[in-house]
Amino acid sequence: MKQQKIIKIHSKSDFNNILQSKPNGIWRNVIFNAKPISKLEKIIFLSKIIQEHVCKKIFIETKYSYGSRNKRFEIVFEKNNKIYICKISNPIKFDKDSMDLDYVITDIADNFKLKQKCIIGLIFIEGVYTQKMISSFEKNLKNNFLFLPFEISSLTNTLKNGIFN
Repeated sequence: MKQQKIIKIHSKSDFNNILQSKPNGIWRNVIFNAKPISKLEKIIFLSKIIQEHVCKKIFIETKYSYGSRNKRFEIVFEKNNKIYICKISNPIKFDKDSMDLDYVITDIADNFKLKQKCIIGLIFIEGVYTQKMISSFEKNLKNNFLFLPFEISSLTNTLKNGIFN
């Protein structure tokens, strides 16, 4: 039987505390699956790749008080005074997911006067999509977004190649 790889990830922090550089939440030991299937496995997979190649300090399942209930961000990390809020989506839902995140980022900017930090939405899209799909939709967003493919085989190279520098 193949031994499972366990990684340690910071989980369930409050986004407001992360903005103040006082993260709360818990550290969790989670099983890393190199061939993720479930949404949580994909979040853990992506988190590990980000930890190894972009930023050591990442947060999963981060809460932000928005409207009548908390919003949950899949992955949050900071690099070069930019806070990235990540969402794994697909070609059918990426426009809705992007708009939802755009509204939340606008709310964060309105509630927290961030002088030194910029918030960027980072949408990882599973499956087949075209740049034309993104370009036609992207102009409707108020905030900064990056759209990247969520392809297991090339994700490491995508993140290592300096898009966060």
